[in-house]
Amino acid sequence: MLDWVFELTVRLAESMRQELGSVLAIAATQARAVQGAMLLAAYSLGLGVPFLAAGLAFGRLAGAFRWVKRHYTAITITSACALAFFGVLLTLNRLTWVTSQLLAVTATAAHPRTSDR
Repeated sequence: MLDWVFELTVRLAESMRQELGSVLAIAATQARAVQGAMLLAAYSLGLGVPFLAAGLAFGRLAGAFRWVKRHYTAITITSACALAFFGVLLTLNRLTWVTSQLLAVTATAAHPRTSDR
């Protein structure tokens, strides 16, 4: 049952290893130790606060988690289709076309034409 928690933890640790190395390198090159310590503290807060907030809000979010669990298959299929769609757009170098279309749609929605009187 807790296999997914272990797998998530391992994947997070692997992805954060490079980021931590970069932060440590930047902190080590700061002019003063206080600057490096503040950089490391900011990194730690940015890493820890979301987990603390999720832990504190877990009881309140139980209903949302139940909804996600019920609709997990649909969410996964929709996410996979969106990922594949954007992968094809990136491969064909058509992401700029989608961006321009979305800008045109949002501009029209934000400023609808009014009929001339």
